[in-house]
Amino acid sequence: MEPIRISCDAWIFRYQKLGGINTYFRKLIAHTSRLGCRWTINGDHETIHPTPEFTSVKFTRNRQFGLGPKADYQLNRARQYIRDRCATDLYHPSYYDWIAMSDARIISKPLLVTVHDCIHERFPEWQQKDPHCIPAKIRMLRMADQIVCISQHTADDLVHFYPWTKDRIRVILSGTDLRPPSGTAQPRLDSFLYVGTRKGYKNFDTLLDALAQCHRLGKPLRLKVVGPEPDSTDLENAKTAGIAHAIEWLGYVSDDQLPALYHHSIALVYPSLYEGFGLPALDAMACGSTVIAHKGSCLPEVVGDGGLLVDASDPAQLRDAMISLSESEDTRSDLLNRAKQRASSLSWDATAHHYLNTYRSLI
Repeated sequence: MEPIRISCDAWIFRYQKLGGINTYFRKLIAHTSRLGCRWTINGDHETIHPTPEFTSVKFTRNRQFGLGPKADYQLNRARQYIRDRCATDLYHPSYYDWIAMSDARIISKPLLVTVHDCIHERFPEWQQKDPHCIPAKIRMLRMADQIVCISQHTADDLVHFYPWTKDRIRVILSGTDLRPPSGTAQPRLDSFLYVGTRKGYKNFDTLLDALAQCHRLGKPLRLKVVGPEPDSTDLENAKTAGIAHAIEWLGYVSDDQLPALYHHSIALVYPSLYEGFGLPALDAMACGSTVIAHKGSCLPEVVGDGGLLVDASDPAQLRDAMISLSESEDTRSDLLNRAKQRASSLSWDATAHHYLNTYRSLI
């Protein structure tokens, strides 16, 4: 069978260095390439953070013809039109970007769009930070031949906001390829773990409140935080709550470091009130830990019975869940077994095969 040739823009790789949608597309490219797909990214390799996932990817380069910016741009677009019309079977953009939309029109081949969430629609205040996102998203959704949603919850949200997308949606759950660290001794469970950004709907301040309540009850639990470096507000909030000494800010860590952090934690605490999928929850379960997560959004769909689901807007419920897992080995052991089973059913290999079948249906 002939390989499927896929063209993709470079927007998400330039503007989101690691994590989130960037990681999603890197994993998708790596795993579908092993199944015979051939990816071309319309962007210079030098502008993209290098990782092993891109070893089999072709990158296009803009040439400098010396005719001035406008003429050079038009000639490069013409080169791309000729190249992609001849060498691409379909277009799968990385984000709802105007340049990506222009690429889709130029290529004039089947268009598949992946929708990760409806955060901008659910939280309009975030739209102010990216006012072009929703208009570009709507136009790209109207152009799409196929729409993939990464969870049923995201699909339901999409149909709620854009009912006309319903007949073109397919749900393909994300996966994980993380595993527990090899050759690791019995983990020393001394901390909970938080992974991700911390603003707004991520609900991190409620987690700080819950941790402070634990300390006031004589439960000196600790928290390790992976993500952006703490700003002055983060540090002041922890100090005001009286738990600055109980928090270890780790900053961003590599994919090689994450499995051990998950494995050696009592649990991942994931209090986010809205997610399109919630990959850290799945990663934690795959690495031999369990999860405390919000009972709304997509998280019950992802976590299943492999973690404790609570109303994460209530710090008392987070507090009680944290204390329960820190004190009851039987509860935690039961959840670990369930988490392992749940994680084994959501692999990147399975996700890649579902995408491959979807790609084939379009060409």
